[in-house]
Amino acid sequence: MTEIKVDRNDFVYLLWCAVHDEMPDEKRFSDQNKMELFEACMQHKVSALAALAAEKTDFDEEVREAFREDRLNAIRLNILFLAETERLLGVLEQEGIAHIPLKGYELIKYYPQGLVRQMGDIDILADNSCQEKIHTIMLENGYNEKSYGLSHDDVYFREPFYKYEMHRMLFTEREKQWHDYYEDIFTRLKRAEGKNYRYYFTDEDFYIYYILHNVKHIRIAGSGIRSLLDIYYFLSNKKPDFSYIEKELEKLGVLREEKILRRLAMKIFSEKSAGRINELDNEEKEMLEALIRFGVYGSQENSYKIKISKMSEGKYDSGSKLKYITNRIFCIPEIYKVRCPALYKNRVTRPLIFFVRAFNGITVKRKKVIREFKVVISSEKEKEQKQPRNPAG
Repeated sequence: MTEIKVDRNDFVYLLWCAVHDEMPDEKRFSDQNKMELFEACMQHKVSALAALAAEKTDFDEEVREAFREDRLNAIRLNILFLAETERLLGVLEQEGIAHIPLKGYELIKYYPQGLVRQMGDIDILADNSCQEKIHTIMLENGYNEKSYGLSHDDVYFREPFYKYEMHRMLFTEREKQWHDYYEDIFTRLKRAEGKNYRYYFTDEDFYIYYILHNVKHIRIAGSGIRSLLDIYYFLSNKKPDFSYIEKELEKLGVLREEKILRRLAMKIFSEKSAGRINELDNEEKEMLEALIRFGVYGSQENSYKIKISKMSEGKYDSGSKLKYITNRIFCIPEIYKVRCPALYKNRVTRPLIFFVRAFNGITVKRKKVIREFKVVISSEKEKEQKQPRNPAG
């Protein structure tokens, strides 16, 4: 995804109006093409929410209709998606598989008019020992495997839009501290009332996991402004114990980032802020910019640059690029263990992993490899430019 070009004030103000059901003040908007504002909302998956305000403006009818259509489409999709999710969760319950739905499935209930929080997929954590059983269940229910046994989650898809990420763990061994923290996850969860195998987080633990997940994305590739809306709506509806939360996040090394995210969310979306961003401190401005620039899924190109920069203490030169290339060719064992478990189990077959990765690189992942290569051999002019500071690390 290329960098998002949108007037930051317009973007935040429109969302603030949607959050507070306010009639937007036309004088607050710049002369930016309003269709570009809609496209930015789309890239951040907040267009359905923004529509609650955009439909009240005197934007061109084409723009207002685009917002309206996206809102109605999101509502229809979410109704079907949530119904299908309840059905699948029921199947997991019947089959005796411990599970817990994650992130968006829980957050959507805190949004206004329900169902306007857009979701590209739904994440479910299930008992790691039941991977093959879940695979059979998903195939029997008409799903195709988009990814299986290659990472810490298996991805399933069914037309027209149903997509599930079935997690075997919350974090891989690449994030060792976080992985170890959740190693015995089901012993720390609460069992849902009336269920034998359905679990849920306490409010505090839900928030901790959500922050870790977002900081991971910010550190790797970037995130989107929807994460701030999630935090704002969650904390507007819940009053978690922050003495516990801060103690745990400090142990996990993300307390600084959480405080910035929390301050930023409450500052720009609180009722008194009126969507103004000129009173943010430098840390908050950097975080907001990092969130807005690349949308809800970040940028793959940005992720390459962040990784290269981290390898040489913020430098972006030939030395750091060489380290990056070496690291990509000879991945750390933890990555092999997660992505190629069958070959990793036997020391004799481990060397074959290199050839499997090379084959995938020139076939199914060819376009991705080409994009990565272009970043690594970027021009001298770009190389010499100072890389933007990553606010999450």
